[in-house]
Amino acid sequence: MVGTATKQAVRDARYSLQNLNFKTFNFDVHKLHAHVDAASLLISSNGETRSEDDLVTALLNAYKQAPNQEFCQLILSIENDAERDDKDIKAEELMHRAEVRYDNLVKRKKWTKSDPRDQQIIALQASIDKLTAAANKSDKKTSDNNASGKTKGGEKDGEKKSKGKDKNKGRDGKTRSYPDWMIKAPTNGQTTQTRNVKGKQVKYHWCPPHREGQGLWVQHTKEECSLLKKQQEEKAPKLQANLSTIDSDDESDGY
Repeated sequence: MVGTATKQAVRDARYSLQNLNFKTFNFDVHKLHAHVDAASLLISSNGETRSEDDLVTALLNAYKQAPNQEFCQLILSIENDAERDDKDIKAEELMHRAEVRYDNLVKRKKWTKSDPRDQQIIALQASIDKLTAAANKSDKKTSDNNASGKTKGGEKDGEKKSKGKDKNKGRDGKTRSYPDWMIKAPTNGQTTQTRNVKGKQVKYHWCPPHREGQGLWVQHTKEECSLLKKQQEEKAPKLQANLSTIDSDDESDGY
């Protein structure tokens, strides 16, 4: 009779044979085979048997994890030959051929203990981390700018307007900036005011024609405004045409 603890040990040995992981043995064929032999011995020494087919299947799956293409091709060739010839693969023969090829690759320094796929994954992860860090840095910069009210140009929203300037077109069609007081229309009907300019008292007049009819505080009176005169001259032909039309209508009504 086998004790309970021993039965559990046998079950563990049987499970380990069914779930061989080549990487667990650092891709060393001899270490893998030493484990297989030890587990098989434990099972047989307790009066039980292991499945030959299950062990072969587990070995084939483990070998295919090898970090060497030539070794993997050998395993696939053995598997394909057995399938073609409809023959069983013997675990002992499979392990012998695997050891011979492994020793040959190690001797020729063609065997590596790291899986190239792992290196590719590590490199890919490093690239992803780098891109993520760059994206997070960009997002943080944008967030900081938004929080401080800065625009793309580095200025805060409304920064220029806060300086007391307003851009409007002058009489020559060019855009100009005016202080707030020059564009503020009088609210008490007072169209004249005196301002201190460079230590001198200068009189300003509110002139409605400027800034496309929005008005502007200037040093000339409304009557002296050349812009107003120009506007009146431009309107004169239209007014004359309208009067001529009216006269013509009146004459027609007389017949």
